[in-house]
Amino acid sequence: MYFFTKVWYCLFPVDGYRQPRFVNCSVCRPAVYGSVTRQLFELFKNYSTDSGQLTPKGIVKALRDIQLFPTKSQVRLLLDCGRHISDSYSNKPRESITFGEFCVLVTELREQQYSLEYNSIRMGCVHGTPVTQQIFRNKSTLNGTAKKLGPSFEVFLGGACNPTTWRTDVAIPVLKREGITYYNPQVSEWSQELIEIEEQAKQTAKVLFFVFGRETRGIASMVEAAYLSGASRRVFIVMLGVPQLDSEINGEIVTESEFDDLERGQAFLCDVVERRGLPVFEDIDTALTCVVDVTHGVKCEELTSCDGAHIIKQPLGRPGDRLIKLKTIFDSYDQEKNGRIQLDDVYLAVKSATGRDDLVASDFDCIRSNCSCRNNTEGIPDINSLSFEEFCCLVTEYSHDWPSFQRRGCLAYYLATLQSTSRDLCNLLFGNKINDDIYSESQSIKRDIFLGGSCSSSTWREDIAIPLFKKKGISYYNPRKAHWSIRFIPLEHEAKEHCVCLLYVITNTSRGVGSLVEAAHYIGQGRNVVLCIQDVSESSVIKGDKLTSKAARDYNRGRKYLADVANRNNVPIFDDVKESVECAINIIQSGKTS
Repeated sequence: MYFFTKVWYCLFPVDGYRQPRFVNCSVCRPAVYGSVTRQLFELFKNYSTDSGQLTPKGIVKALRDIQLFPTKSQVRLLLDCGRHISDSYSNKPRESITFGEFCVLVTELREQQYSLEYNSIRMGCVHGTPVTQQIFRNKSTLNGTAKKLGPSFEVFLGGACNPTTWRTDVAIPVLKREGITYYNPQVSEWSQELIEIEEQAKQTAKVLFFVFGRETRGIASMVEAAYLSGASRRVFIVMLGVPQLDSEINGEIVTESEFDDLERGQAFLCDVVERRGLPVFEDIDTALTCVVDVTHGVKCEELTSCDGAHIIKQPLGRPGDRLIKLKTIFDSYDQEKNGRIQLDDVYLAVKSATGRDDLVASDFDCIRSNCSCRNNTEGIPDINSLSFEEFCCLVTEYSHDWPSFQRRGCLAYYLATLQSTSRDLCNLLFGNKINDDIYSESQSIKRDIFLGGSCSSSTWREDIAIPLFKKKGISYYNPRKAHWSIRFIPLEHEAKEHCVCLLYVITNTSRGVGSLVEAAHYIGQGRNVVLCIQDVSESSVIKGDKLTSKAARDYNRGRKYLADVANRNNVPIFDDVKESVECAINIIQSGKTS
């Protein structure tokens, strides 16, 4: 419906719709250049802090008002990219964004939304995920639940067990009141016979409900939730937070390196779950409300912010990349290197940033004529130049505008902003070649093998894998970086999507929480995965921390669960690095010869 509305306004435009009306400059407010930036500024103002910026929570609330739902990693990446390109660069994490950055975020997510809507009509979709992104799913779980005879439960209460009490204190009373059947794996006396019952409960459950609190590490539960979400099961997770630094888990102090590893694992889990169009909650009560709705027939994609659900609908957007690209374009036209570009160069800069070939230099004369007051205002920079913040706002205004009929039909321009697949249709209808270099989805370099697994002080990539790959002519992607941070998660996701085989080497010199989560998720998707898993021991020293018996048991439990999942899905598992590398090479070579 949104598509046809846009087409109607293109063919029968109202006054002032087709071209931006530059209403004012930055004298009284941030750079507002037309109806789009004016509306975004009003929205921004509703949730901004006293310092005139948006915090992560404010970002989520503001975007919900316009039906945009970013992943946590998208927001995190934008914050980090903003920190890197700002004049006040520091090593401290950045906690807010400016209005210009907000405009960039909205532009990226809206383009992803348009593209997804078009693909949904063209190819069909499941839970908002285009069919092309679901080709790796395990066939036995395509319908969300597997049909088996025997006991059946509507909700599986997953997550770490002892010493947690959320099941008996909160969840079970709610489910009983609503008449919803459930399976509680937390029992006083566990026996081997319960394994089959628990597995069957997972297979038949409508909702798999996982809670991750601060009392336990929950490694095996993270691996389990990641696998089930990859297998297209209806997984709801509640993240109550990472065990805090210097807090206790089973009487053991959480060190800085362990905190970082647990935080990384939870961040990976949130990212893979959100990318499947599933909600991630921050409190149990809200999550249970949505669980009740879904078990009573409401579809996941029908949950809204009013229900407390944060359903991701634009998981592929990369606003951080867009911000960096805009800064690169801006810097190339910043002749004096003073953080401003001259108005004479704005036309070409905006044209480069938007990919619009219908723009002419005279379109920007109204900036000077409508903002002449700035020349006489003390402390206001000369109107003959724009800052990067103003440039971002101007690009946003033109990114959401429609060209004149003199240049190209508006329907053709709208379709050009969707995806390259619509280009042939536009050329057929209007006979003009559409420049979609900016708007078409960027194609990542395709490689043979993704080198996942332990990083830190581990050198298995450089010592074993890469030399063998070079000898065999195998292409690869190495995610290891000197200073890795959570902001690289969406970038690595893009690389993994374009690799044929995913090799995960989880050594006994790392906790490997993030790698365990990743590998489990991609096994659930049915991807080509090769594993090398080495258990840790009490004598293991990881980043200066000597593991205790309890810690080693928790991390090995996660490894054992991953190995079990791999075995059930016919994924090769090794404990020798070279053997696993050779197996991955054989998979690539057999694929090239078949």
